[in-house]
Amino acid sequence: MLYRDLIDKGEPFLGRLAQFKDLRIDSAALIATASKRVSVGELVSHQLSHNNLSDIESNLSVLLGEDFPVEFEKDLVQEDAAGGHKVFQRYLRRFVVDTFKQRHIFCHELATVFSPKRDQIHSSCSFSVYLCT
Repeated sequence: MLYRDLIDKGEPFLGRLAQFKDLRIDSAALIATASKRVSVGELVSHQLSHNNLSDIESNLSVLLGEDFPVEFEKDLVQEDAAGGHKVFQRYLRRFVVDTFKQRHIFCHELATVFSPKRDQIHSSCSFSVYLCT
């Protein structure tokens, strides 16, 4: 939804779409866009990979026109100094990456490879909720 909203906002985000090299647009997609059933942002966002943190960071870096991980870390440092909340930056990336890994396992490999660990799931979910508040 974030990709869609940024692209549908127009410039400068719309102009940066040319940097995504793997976009495929067929005639059905063009017709849906022309008839206003699907926005350009929806069309593009469904084609962008977001299977892991690296994909998301790459997509946001292109759309925002800046190095997203660097800027995000700067915001965390400022929030920590201003708000008095201790954000453990070295753990942030690990928890997010681990959450994506768990999602992949649950969606694609659960029945054959993975035995869920309750504590691991709880800590990843709890940390994600903490970050969103």
